[in-house]
Amino acid sequence: MGELSSYVGGIAASLGSLSYIPQVQKAWPRGSTQDLSLGMLATLISVSRYG
Repeated sequence: MGELSSYVGGIAASLGSLSYIPQVQKAWPRGSTQDLSLGMLATLISVSRYG
């Protein structure tokens, strides 16, 4: 069971990291970070740090 949870955790971490890409794609051409969600960033950081 431990090996399965490692795979599931790796997939979850990858999907969590990829979830921020659409916001970056929106902000990059505009050259403004005001489009980035501070709540989303805080959630990703807290989950990766304490998850």
